[in-house]
Amino acid sequence: QLAAQTVFDVISLDWTVDPEQARARVDRAAAAAGRRPVVLQGNLDPTLLFGSPEVIRQRTTEMCQAFGSAHIANLGHGMMPSHDPERLRVFLETVHAASRRTV
Repeated sequence: QLAAQTVFDVISLDWTVDPEQARARVDRAAAAAGRRPVVLQGNLDPTLLFGSPEVIRQRTTEMCQAFGSAHIANLGHGMMPSHDPERLRVFLETVHAASRRTV
């Protein structure tokens, strides 16, 4: 519904939204409205950056695969002051690796 009505090229999603369902809905709506596909942005739960590097890699890879193409990887709500910057590095490196496999 939103994709059919929006003039925006990107819709940002928080971590509570299922990426596969969102992709299907916005693609259907955009096609029905004769618009190009909308890019989705999001949506890793930022609390996962408190987890181990292995958990971050696994969940980030799953997120990237679920979104498919036309996706901007991001945290679902941004960084928290108490996040370890090294955990963000793990997230970013994993996004880069997953993106190379998707392209």
